[in-house]
Amino acid sequence: MDTEGPSGTSMGGEIAPENSGTGNGTGNGKRFWLGPLALLGFVLLKAKVLLTALSFANLGSLLFSFSTMFLSFGAYGIAYGWSFGAMFVLLILVHELGHYVSMKLAKLDPGLPVFVPFLGAWVKMSKLPENEALNAWVALAGPLFGGLFAIILVFLGYFSKNSFLIASGNVGCILNLFQLLPTRPLDGGFIAPVLGKWQLLLGLLALFLLALILQAPMLSLIALVGIWPLILAFRQNQKGLMRMKPASPIARFWLGLGFFGTAVLLGFFAAQSQPN
Repeated sequence: MDTEGPSGTSMGGEIAPENSGTGNGTGNGKRFWLGPLALLGFVLLKAKVLLTALSFANLGSLLFSFSTMFLSFGAYGIAYGWSFGAMFVLLILVHELGHYVSMKLAKLDPGLPVFVPFLGAWVKMSKLPENEALNAWVALAGPLFGGLFAIILVFLGYFSKNSFLIASGNVGCILNLFQLLPTRPLDGGFIAPVLGKWQLLLGLLALFLLALILQAPMLSLIALVGIWPLILAFRQNQKGLMRMKPASPIARFWLGLGFFGTAVLLGFFAAQSQPN
């Protein structure tokens, strides 16, 4: 309520003296600024509450991710020793970070890695890729990141003559090769169906041949498991992955090059780093 109203206006309705009118104008000015300031304060308060809630949510997901990682570390450490347990978790983490980074670059809103002892880990994306090629590259990014890290460990082990690093790199190569098996829910199961039938046929034949030359059993296993997607491709029973836009021929070419190239590279280093 405006307390200056009765004294500023006479009982007969005449205009009040000039000094009283000035006081009334000041009151209107105060009311003019108080409204927006109150609204601004309310918005800032709500924004602060929202940001606090979001920060707690992000902190919660981060703590959950780390807790599952340390749980896996404890399980692997008890089973295989603490040094290898730590290295094995690191190998899985780098693999999953490959998926995470690729999803982040593709704006698929990924969650943080979640670990499950003796089952591995996964990264969940909130949005689906718009086409099969992108979905396949996201799947390939895990073995690509994890495989390159494993190869670096092999090199470091040989240069430093550290058998532990060589063995860790060997395990990393095999781990990421296993993920390239063309069957779901492994990463290869989201890649092989996108490839063309002739590309898949030539790639599998090349893997069989290289498996014999390099004496790399994992390459043989990938080729054997790949026979079923090859049969489906020639029967033309393959449907779009989750109703995504089909991959273009050029996208299939580069994807096949990445898939088989990664498999051959990892197969070679897995064979070369095997303990004598």
